[in-house]
Amino acid sequence: MTTKRILALSSMSIIFSLLIVNVLVSFNYAYADSNPAFPQWFKDKASQWTSGNLNDYEFVQAIHDLLASGFSLSNTGANQTTTASVNTNPVTETSEMTEVNNVPKSSSITIQSKDCDDMNFPKVDWSGCNHSGEYLDHANLSWANLEGANLSYANLKDAYMVGTNLKNANLDHANLEDAILTNADLTGASLVGAHGSYVNLNWAKVDNANFTNANMPISQFRWGTGTGAVFKDANLNSALFYTNDLSNADFEGADLTYAAFNMNANLTNANFDGAELHSTDLGTSYLSGASLHCKHNPICN
Repeated sequence: MTTKRILALSSMSIIFSLLIVNVLVSFNYAYADSNPAFPQWFKDKASQWTSGNLNDYEFVQAIHDLLASGFSLSNTGANQTTTASVNTNPVTETSEMTEVNNVPKSSSITIQSKDCDDMNFPKVDWSGCNHSGEYLDHANLSWANLEGANLSYANLKDAYMVGTNLKNANLDHANLEDAILTNADLTGASLVGAHGSYVNLNWAKVDNANFTNANMPISQFRWGTGTGAVFKDANLNSALFYTNDLSNADFEGADLTYAAFNMNANLTNANFDGAELHSTDLGTSYLSGASLHCKHNPICN
C-alpha cells in the first residue's frame, strides 16, 4: 500500500470518527451497534475519495450533504436507548427525500408542537418563546425550531445547534463560545453584541443577520451565505469566510485582521469602509462594486 493511500485512509478514518461523534451528539442517542450503516451513495463517495477519484473539497461537500439530509444513526436499525427522560409526545420523522445525482438533499421532519417549557432536547419547538438569559451551556438544540425566539443574553456556550431554525431570532449579547451552528438558518437574526470565539457557522445561512459589535474572533463562516449581513464594528479577527456568498454585506469598521476570504468568496458590493484588513487574505474573492475605504491592506483606497 502506498504512503499516499495510507495517509488517505488515515484521514478518512478521522473524518468518519468525527462525523459519528457529531451525529451522536446532535441526536443524543446511545447505540449498542458500533458499526452503523452509512447510505450507499456516501459509501460510494468515500470509495472514490480514497481511490483519488474525488477531491477533498468534494468529499467535504458529501459529508455536508449527509448531515443536511437528516442522517441519523437511529436510522441504521441498531438497537438503541435514549439517554434523556422518556418523551410521552415523541418526535416523528419521515423518510421522504428528493434526490439529485443520487444524493439526498432534504428530509421531512415533524417537530413536537410548540411548548416553551419543553426540555426534551433536541427537536423542541421554541418558536417565538422567551428564553432570554437562559442557561443553555452544552444544550443540544440541533434541528430545533427557534424561529423568532428571544435568546438574548443566553448562555449558549458549547451548545449544539446543527441545522437549527433561528430565523429572525434574537441572540443579542448571547454567549456563543465554541457553539456549533453548522447548517443552521439565522436569516434575519439579530446577534448584536454576541460574543464567543471558535463559533462554528460553516454552511450556515446568515443572510440579513445583524452582527453589529459582535465579538467573535477565530470563528468560521465557510461555505455558507451571508448576503446583506451586517458586521459593523465586529471583532472577526482570524475568522474564516471561505467560499461564502457575502454580497452586499456590511463590514464597516470591523476588525478583520488575519481573516480569510479566499476560495472565491463573493464580496460583490460589500462595504469595507473603515475596516481593519491587516494581513487579511482576500485571495480569489470577488470584489466587484465593493467599497474599499479600509485600512492596512493593498486593496484599500
